[in-house]
Amino acid sequence: MSGRLSGKVALVTGSSRGIGRATAIALGNEDASVVVNYISSSGAAEEVVRQIGADRAISVRADVSKLDEIDELIKQTIDRFQKIDILVLNAGLLWQNGSLEATDEKMFDKLVGDITGPVFIVQKATPYLRDGGRVMLFCSSLTSVSMITPNYLLYAATRGVAEQMSRVLAKDIPKRNIIVNTISPGPTGTECQWCYIYIAIGNET
Repeated sequence: MSGRLSGKVALVTGSSRGIGRATAIALGNEDASVVVNYISSSGAAEEVVRQIGADRAISVRADVSKLDEIDELIKQTIDRFQKIDILVLNAGLLWQNGSLEATDEKMFDKLVGDITGPVFIVQKATPYLRDGGRVMLFCSSLTSVSMITPNYLLYAATRGVAEQMSRVLAKDIPKRNIIVNTISPGPTGTECQWCYIYIAIGNET
């Protein structure tokens, strides 16, 4: 019996490890074809491809904070699978030393990449998103909890941008029934992250 995502193509950024890895494998387990994006962990990315199956998965190295590498990521995806049905924007930096006092321009500029990536990946992927597609931005529960500590200033700021982006994009690209969601996990073990992706995809995909 085919999985419920048979025939669908998913692009998952930052999917060689952690939540992204679990998400990619979960999609593959439902028979989606998956593009496994990574920046440095080529061995880990290839292991994800192996688990899904080389007939339905490829790994693509790309730093999604850089526009030329985003272009190459989208190009390799379309060259192999001709379309995108599910776009999962998971890649990002967990910066835990970003208090106001500790913040400098170099650190700030580095974290800006966490905003650059989602904006331009969605922009460049949208022409290839099929009708009824899904876009999912990973945010964080730290944008809303009162117990957040000062060292998360920069991280919470970038995740807050992702949260607001999803609200605006949900109004900007719904013309072909493309649904945009935000996923905001807290500190969790990645072995069980499949539950997040299923909630976000919904039953119509």
